[in-house]
Amino acid sequence: MISVYSPLGLLPPVKGVSLNPLPVMSDAVTIAILDNSKHNFGALMDRVAAVVSQKYPEVQWHIERKPGAAHPAPDDIRERILEHANVVFTGSGD
Repeated sequence: MISVYSPLGLLPPVKGVSLNPLPVMSDAVTIAILDNSKHNFGALMDRVAAVVSQKYPEVQWHIERKPGAAHPAPDDIRERILEHANVVFTGSGD
């Protein structure tokens, strides 16, 4: 006979959490997209931007692209993002 054990053990009961409210979107909101140069990142951010723009059409966009996923964003890119954007979207495209 084979016994199979769950690696999770006993799970604690789930508690409800509350999130802080999002700031009010206004004409002054600019979202930067920092493209990490991974294959599917552009497609992912296109979809995210479309959904955000549909709900908040007044949002402006600022797009930058890193030289490669394994490299940090160069200083000039970081400075432009700081100058133009209130929020940054970045992440993985895997």
